[in-house]
Amino acid sequence: MKHDELQQILQNRFKGCPDAIIKRLMSISEAGLLDRDFASLPEDEKTLRYEKVYCPTEEEYNEINSMITELDASQKRLQVDYLRVSIILQDVECTAQNFDTAVRNGDFVEGLRELRVGLLAYYLIDDARKSFGFYGKDDEEIRELGRQLSPRTTFLAHMRNYISGHLDAVVLEKACQWGGFCIFTKDTMQDLDMSLFLINKYVLESAINCCIASKGDDKKEIGVDEITPLLCRFSERKNLRNDRLEKIILSAAKQSLTPYLPKLNPLTDFATLMETYGNEAKGERREAREMDKFIAHCYKDEKRELKDALTKGRDVLILIGPEGDFSEQEVEMAIREGFVPVGLGRSRLRTETAGVVACHTAVLLNED
Repeated sequence: MKHDELQQILQNRFKGCPDAIIKRLMSISEAGLLDRDFASLPEDEKTLRYEKVYCPTEEEYNEINSMITELDASQKRLQVDYLRVSIILQDVECTAQNFDTAVRNGDFVEGLRELRVGLLAYYLIDDARKSFGFYGKDDEEIRELGRQLSPRTTFLAHMRNYISGHLDAVVLEKACQWGGFCIFTKDTMQDLDMSLFLINKYVLESAINCCIASKGDDKKEIGVDEITPLLCRFSERKNLRNDRLEKIILSAAKQSLTPYLPKLNPLTDFATLMETYGNEAKGERREAREMDKFIAHCYKDEKRELKDALTKGRDVLILIGPEGDFSEQEVEMAIREGFVPVGLGRSRLRTETAGVVACHTAVLLNED
């Protein structure tokens, strides 16, 4: 066989091997060490042939040794990943079977429990995904599969951290807020199956909605942290049912897929609010000095439009009056306490509309 032909065969057969190995294999063949009669040759002839075999330089030897070490490490990694994938597949299959059985039997409590516990098994898929880059160095299809799995495993990691590997306090608090009205009733707490079903349902729902909200900065429907109903001079209602208002807030939070419930304060007298948020605010409300404070009214006094008075990135407190507006004395008191008088446009708005317009104006200003 010709030299060039032999070299081509060896390079194709041992693709990726260092050149020194190819040279040594070729020299072994060319020296006749592979001839059938080599074993019967005199020792002197054997020695002469051995001397013709190519010996790698120290640099080439180090390259070969390094490659052998890498191959050994790759083999170990392959074995480790084989064990990992085998366990993951077993756990996922077992979880899927248990969940399917529970649903078929109408045992929704067990089904929800299996779904929550099974998140641990599904989360481990992310460990396997991280190996795709290693095995897909020369395979674009494998790398693309890894890229497609990435956002899905991010969700699994979130769910695992919130309700499976850990029970996050924030999620549990939201579950109490969202489902407390039906979880903590006497009838529900006396029915163990119904109680467990509702607990698992609202915890799972809260964790999913927390994940949706965490993808952006808006954790409330239109950015409201706190709502304080005001009792003013011209207020039509002197009493409010906070339980009814809380249900409305809860319904709005669910509809907008947000896990954050704004705090609803009790009906507060205007003068009391000034003591709480005014220039001399103390205690837990001393941070009021650091926020922008506005009072919207319809008098023809000098005032700025809210959209021009807002500062991006600042917390905002906006006072909206009743249908009869604030009294002139209330406006003057607010201005003395550091509130800036503003308008909400040319149109005269109803109270409920004015509140939405004011909040949304602040939201639009802070959008990127």
